Amino acid sequence: MRQLCDADIVDIDGLEIGEVERIMRDASGTVTKLLVEVEDSNPDHIVEISLAGLTPTQNGDDWDLGSGNCYVQR
Repeated sequence: MRQLCDADIVDIDGLEIGEVERIMRDASGTVTKLLVEVEDSNPDHIVEISLAGLTPTQNGDDWDLGSGNCYVQR
């Protein structure tokens, strides 16, 4: 999960829509959601994205996590 720190969130067209600011875990240490700063928000706007339903996709040497609506790109 270390690869997710500062990862870009991109939409289905590859446009950056945010960046992972923090990885949230439950009491057992399982990653449950990502806190994401919305791109170009002023003041900074942070949203939560659940990991449920995200699937990994290889993109060259990098990996993306996507749900069909947005992708986490690192």
